Amino acid sequence: MAAPTFDQLRPRYTRFWADMKVTGASVLDAAGAKLIRSKARYEKVGKQLGIPWWFIAILHHRESSGDFKGVLHNGEHIIGTGRKTRLEPPNRGPFTSWEEAAVDALKLKGLQTIREWSVERVCYEAERFNGFGYFWKGVPSAYLWSYSNIYLGGKYVADGVWDGNARDQQVGVMPLLKRMMALDPSIKFGRFTPGSGSPEVVATVVVVGTGGAVATQQATQPETSWGTVVAIAFITIAFAVVGVVLVRKWRGREQPPVVAPPETTTQEPL
Repeated sequence: MAAPTFDQLRPRYTRFWADMKVTGASVLDAAGAKLIRSKARYEKVGKQLGIPWWFIAILHHRESSGDFKGVLHNGEHIIGTGRKTRLEPPNRGPFTSWEEAAVDALKLKGLQTIREWSVERVCYEAERFNGFGYFWKGVPSAYLWSYSNIYLGGKYVADGVWDGNARDQQVGVMPLLKRMMALDPSIKFGRFTPGSGSPEVVATVVVVGTGGAVATQQATQPETSWGTVVAIAFITIAFAVVGVVLVRKWRGREQPPVVAPPETTTQEPL
């Protein structure tokens, strides 16, 4: 079964983010503060790949409660043991450091190729990282929305094992991110590139959800394609050529003949 595309799910994510009300704020704040204290470690990986440090952090909390003994892939404690992962994804590693494992987990999903990190993109890539099982069940993902009014219940209690009556007790990544943004105002959506830990934010967009619920998110300058660059260059050159032609025509135009004033003679009185 083909995974849903980003464009398919984008309106859903926009609406959910605008409608979301967090529950258990004290739990979320404690988790967020813990991740912020480890910001430098997440930034080390994020800057290398051009991925927001806070995105890596919220995945890490979901996979291993922010414990650096657990690999980012699935939280297994295999770092420095010489063993490979057994759970999904299997046979990754062995790894000598958490950072090495994190780079592998993120590259495995191709996340290093993404530059624009809007709220919708964060939702999509977090859900893709975990899998679209909740989507196929027709319910909002606990991985994303647990600890908010968006989460309706149901949970995968093991890989591929669904329990519609279970309720996820783990913190979802999006309520966690919302509280982290309140704790650390430097956390913003935007365009990230390798070597940079801060996004290129150029505007704030108001998002209206169901029933008029309002949320704000930062929008970034869209990535300029080579086609756009070539088109702009062509237009600039065309205007320059036209300007040169007009100047030459103006300089070379026929000038009206210069007519000398008539000579005047003075008569002496008789």
